[in-house]
Amino acid sequence: MKKPSIDKDVDMYAAALRSLQKISGLPSQEVVRIIGREFGAMISDKIASDQVPEVLGRLNAMLEGEELGHSEVRSWSPIVLLVTGCIGCERDPDYAGGRVTCPLREGIIEAVLQKKTGRKVSVQGRVVGKGVGTKTCEFEIRV
Repeated sequence: MKKPSIDKDVDMYAAALRSLQKISGLPSQEVVRIIGREFGAMISDKIASDQVPEVLGRLNAMLEGEELGHSEVRSWSPIVLLVTGCIGCERDPDYAGGRVTCPLREGIIEAVLQKKTGRKVSVQGRVVGKGVGTKTCEFEIRV
């Protein structure tokens, strides 16, 4: 029986992640977060604003347009971003021993907001998925 395409992609991703983890000595979540930061730094030039609400809105629209989940701000103090339909929780393998968090999205948000605002940014997942099939994640963003 032929493996579906997404399984091949996941297998390649997992192999590359294991290699990067082995080379760097970092846990897989930190490797993925670094990848997210690099990606965020690259795409930040496509966002014209330096105001946090506009930056988040445009970033969320970009990620949603690429089918990387739907995001909405649940609160502004602190900033809490609610994400549904995220590829990291719904379709990626569990790579953290029973927990799926969203280090890729955390890294992307951090890098974009830092580059656009010039301020220190911290992004932390508040609701941690318990494996494939999780429907909602929350992120607390401190700028």
